Amino acid sequence: MNRAVDKKAESIIKLFPKIISLLGKLHQDRFTGEIADKPDVNFNGLISKNGSAAAITLNQYLTLIIIQALKACSVNELAAELKIAQSTASQLVDRLVKAGFVKREPNSGDRRRMTISLSVEGSDVLNEKKNVLKQSFAKILSLLDSNEQHLFEEAFTVLYALSEKLDSKLRNNGRAYSRHFPSSVF
Repeated sequence: MNRAVDKKAESIIKLFPKIISLLGKLHQDRFTGEIADKPDVNFNGLISKNGSAAAITLNQYLTLIIIQALKACSVNELAAELKIAQSTASQLVDRLVKAGFVKREPNSGDRRRMTISLSVEGSDVLNEKKNVLKQSFAKILSLLDSNEQHLFEEAFTVLYALSEKLDSKLRNNGRAYSRHFPSSVF
């Protein structure tokens, strides 16, 4: 690599953890308590209605989003969407079933296969979590003037577009670890 690229990479590795940390602190420390004052919904975790604590990881959250978008799927289909091993997807589903956020039922067309879908509680929790995140980012944006709001949104849009482009290039070279979400997910 050339020096210019190395210098840009150095800048990125210095900024990336700072940006992630600051965004996390903005969300968690300053807004979540105001928005999610209910004990069953907060940024760090969720408590299922049956009373069991269920900390939702990013992978579990993304899993719930994909299951919601697909409406119903097999563990193999979910693993393919997440680009993870079937055994890992099965473990994710097991945890979500235990927490009461996902249902596992025999497939109506083939009783040997199981179909997974969101439970009513899982759908409620996911929608509540999305609302908390939306409200949190709305509060963050409200601290900025309209030009800064545009820049903030545009930065996310550009970062996503560039990430997709990189993912596509890597997939075409056969080197990608990629999560490719159905277009209806977001």
